[in-house]
Amino acid sequence: EGILTKEQVAKIQYHNEEMSELLGTKVYEQLKSESQFQSSNSELIKKIAIDLSQNPDSWNGLNYLNRFQPQNWDRLIKRILRLQPGYWETRDTLFTEFIKVIAYNWSKPIPQLLKELEDYDIGIDEFFKLERNVTYKFSALLQDLNTLQKRILKNKGYDISRFIALCSQAFLPRVVFQLEEYGLPRMISKKIHHSKVINFYDRELTIHNVIDQFNEIGKKSTIEQTNDLDSFDKYILDYFFDGIKITNAQQRI
Repeated sequence: EGILTKEQVAKIQYHNEEMSELLGTKVYEQLKSESQFQSSNSELIKKIAIDLSQNPDSWNGLNYLNRFQPQNWDRLIKRILRLQPGYWETRDTLFTEFIKVIAYNWSKPIPQLLKELEDYDIGIDEFFKLERNVTYKFSALLQDLNTLQKRILKNKGYDISRFIALCSQAFLPRVVFQLEEYGLPRMISKKIHHSKVINFYDRELTIHNVIDQFNEIGKKSTIEQTNDLDSFDKYILDYFFDGIKITNAQQRI
């Protein structure tokens, strides 16, 4: 157990040779040693590298994804999704539309986003399932594509890191996305932000210091200073503050 068969060794060697040919031995060895690839699927990595090498012109304009113009993203998103067909738990056309719609995750409430997706019959559960696919699966594919295209299409000077960051946090401010794991929904975070209790646009803000800020402000003051909270919001905040008190106590142990 744990010993590679003769066939497996040959397959790995063949893959390494192919990738070295596509990227250059030095570049490929460097990427491997730095663990740059998100996917452990070597066939997918090879497929992306071959596609970039053989069809460089079809990737023209990749940098446009960094511009916040979702209406212009169709061609490039569909092109990227085709690298992993059947992987997105829905049709490519629908997933493309979904990504364009959730680009407005922070500026529009979820009911409005669902209304914009009603032609596709997407309910709230499906919405969050597809959103997870954007933040994890799609972001990982983008990361590998970006790593490879920077080497293979280096003359084009593309870098879609900004778009990858937005996708990985569901087009929300990073800390707002992370706070959902602690039980604070984005719509309450938005009310807190608009009431100037905490500035979620602050680039220095981390999940740890925002939790410290919440604990310093306290539940009572947060509720008093935040506009438009309804009784359900207050109920959620009750639970949230109980949770972060426990988190803080555990961190001090």
